[in-house]
Amino acid sequence: TYGAYSGQNHCGGVIGGIPQDDDHGVTNLTLQYNINYADVVNTGGAENAGGIIGYRCAPDGGSTRILNNINYGDVMCAASNGKVGGIGGNFKQWGTPADNEISGNINYGAMNSVQVSPIYNNFYYSPWASDPRPAAVNNYTVEMTDSGENPVPPTTAVLNDGTLAALNAAYPGTYAMLDGRITLIWALEAGYTAVLPAEQEEPAYLGCQLSAPTEDGKRGIRFVATLNDLDCADAVGIQIRAITATGQSRLWLQDTDVVYTSVLADGAPVTPADFDSEDQYLYTAMLGNIPVSEGSITFEIRTFVVKDGATAYSPAKTVTVDVSAAAE
Repeated sequence: TYGAYSGQNHCGGVIGGIPQDDDHGVTNLTLQYNINYADVVNTGGAENAGGIIGYRCAPDGGSTRILNNINYGDVMCAASNGKVGGIGGNFKQWGTPADNEISGNINYGAMNSVQVSPIYNNFYYSPWASDPRPAAVNNYTVEMTDSGENPVPPTTAVLNDGTLAALNAAYPGTYAMLDGRITLIWALEAGYTAVLPAEQEEPAYLGCQLSAPTEDGKRGIRFVATLNDLDCADAVGIQIRAITATGQSRLWLQDTDVVYTSVLADGAPVTPADFDSEDQYLYTAMLGNIPVSEGSITFEIRTFVVKDGATAYSPAKTVTVDVSAAAE
């Protein structure tokens, strides 16, 4: 979600409010994989505002699970009893909860109200609730530092609660640094990637090579990119997203500190000059153990460079490879 939201009731970047009544009640709520860039402003009619959801009231026996959401927007409420959270504003549970969890969320936005919380504010339970609070673990807040050009979101960030290592220990392979900010891998898959400025040295995707199948019916594929300047970056690599014929997808980021002046193709050396490229070097990324039975796989390829801790990506190139075909 983008833009800006302003209202006088329950206000949120994705959901304003879910009350508990016969017409609008939701017994079991799972809210996950949302990203909000919009500022959220409650002008004072009601008391709740959140970057993802403003208000949630769960019935007796109901569950609320708020998982792996990101908020970049600033959130404020002008009400005298305002309750504001970077992810959620006001959460109530009537009776005994079934399965409540608030985890894996990241907030970058600033909060402004009487009561504020970087993740979720104002947990309230009826007196007969057996569980005083939901599980609320591995949530992170990020202090943003503007680059001076007012990008949305700003291009640098500093964790003030937890570390990237702790995030990945809790959710293996889920989080990565992108353009100086901590981002969920699924956000990378959705295309939330920085593009290299035209004036910056850009490694270029060249092509791919398919190996012969092994005895157990698996093979590998090697992606090749060109590079002209060894001093342009701290690291270079290739981001690979594989999409199978059934729609399954997975993302890999492979960096390298090894470059070549040539690579072998069909037993003969190949250089960038063979492809009318002015670049001097080649580097590669390899995927292995691909079952031949997968048939055609579409790969989205982005080359990237890492400079001063920030990662920037080239535009995506798409190639479809039939892994059941002869080696190439």
